[in-house]
Amino acid sequence: HFHFARSGPRFDPTGFWRSFLRIWHHRRRLPYDANCSNNYNINNVAAKDFEKEDLFVHYFFHLSEGWTSSCPLFGVTHCSRTRGTGRAEVAHFSHPFQMDLTWTGPNREDGDLDSVAQLYLEVISQDFWSRFHVEGYAYCDVSNNPGRTSMSLKTWRPVSTRLDSRMRRFFTGGDPQLRDLSNTAVPADAAPGKRLSKYGIVTETSGTVTVVLNVVRQTTSKSQEHETIRRFLGTIGKRATQSSITAVLASFHRARSRMLAARAGHQV
Repeated sequence: HFHFARSGPRFDPTGFWRSFLRIWHHRRRLPYDANCSNNYNINNVAAKDFEKEDLFVHYFFHLSEGWTSSCPLFGVTHCSRTRGTGRAEVAHFSHPFQMDLTWTGPNREDGDLDSVAQLYLEVISQDFWSRFHVEGYAYCDVSNNPGRTSMSLKTWRPVSTRLDSRMRRFFTGGDPQLRDLSNTAVPADAAPGKRLSKYGIVTETSGTVTVVLNVVRQTTSKSQEHETIRRFLGTIGKRATQSSITAVLASFHRARSRMLAARAGHQV
């Protein structure tokens, strides 16, 4: 009788995922160097559930410390009229915006740079008489993670409880406005370490703005990571090959045993 022993270790799924998570954690903690840059393709897709019909969006970016850009950090979409989509009134923009950011700060770990900028939005309407109305404000943190992200930003706008202010908005288009759009979040000139109080500001909820963010990261500090992943995948291939050979030998051994048993029964 021939005895086939197992050659090489079996493929262990638990060890595979443990190694994968270790490499993923290593990728998340890689330091940024001076050659790191992010490319952002941003699309203001649509705005819905606003009071007025003809809408456009004014936007600008505030970069975090250590990031620079040679691109303009502000813009405005075209004016779009809302259309009924189901129960919602939607204004479609599909306004693309591209921005390149370069890291010029000291070496820091990836986990410390989850947000590289803040995007501020101001939704404005224009009616037949060329009167402008502020329909809402919103902001979001621009992610540092590469890939595609779709965000639905809820907006709000300041209102006045006085009757003459509401009549002014209806007849002449005057609205309470923010002097600085960064006041939508934490103002850029706010003193660090102190509390920010917005008590006393009367607001009401408005519509929703949909923004799609596509991020591409380019850096030279990934070469070591790529080499580690290549070696890891090579190890997985060797383990898978050894596991396949072991399975083939085991199947051959079972088939030969059945054949010998059948031959012995036939001779009896």
